[in-house]
Amino acid sequence: MVGLLRSHCNRADTAARLTALIVSARSQSVKRAASRPLQAARRPKKLPDADVEAVVAEYLAGRTMNDIARERNIHRTTIAAALERAGVAQRPKGMNAEQVDQAVEFYVSGLSLATVGSRLGFTARTIRAELLKRDVKMRPRPGW
Repeated sequence: MVGLLRSHCNRADTAARLTALIVSARSQSVKRAASRPLQAARRPKKLPDADVEAVVAEYLAGRTMNDIARERNIHRTTIAAALERAGVAQRPKGMNAEQVDQAVEFYVSGLSLATVGSRLGFTARTIRAELLKRDVKMRPRPGW
C-alpha cells in the first residue's frame, strides 16, 4: 500500500511517515505479544462427593440439570459430568408420548400453547412442534 502511495502521490513525505508508522506498530505488537504470560487452561469445577450425592438425589427426584445448576451457580455440564461419574443415566430430552398426549388433550380443550407449556414444563414453541407432529390443527392467534 505504501508503494502504491509513493508511485501515485506527490507527497513522498506522507508515504515515508506512513511507512515508519507501520514499522513501529508491527514491532510494538510483537513486543506486546511476547510479554504476555500464557494462561493455563481452565479446569472444569469438580463437585465434592457430598454435593454429587445431593445432585444425584435431586436429579432422580425429577429436577432438571439446568435447575440444579442454576441453584448451585455452576454450569449445567458440571452437573452432567457429576451424574455421569455417578453412573446415573440422563433422562431423554423433549416430551415423552404421555406428555404429548396430555398436551393434545389440554390444547383441544381450549387452553393456549403457553398455558399448556407452563403446566407441562415446556415452552409454547415445544408444545406447538409436538402438536404439529400429531397433526393437531392450530387455532389462529387472538387478534390475527
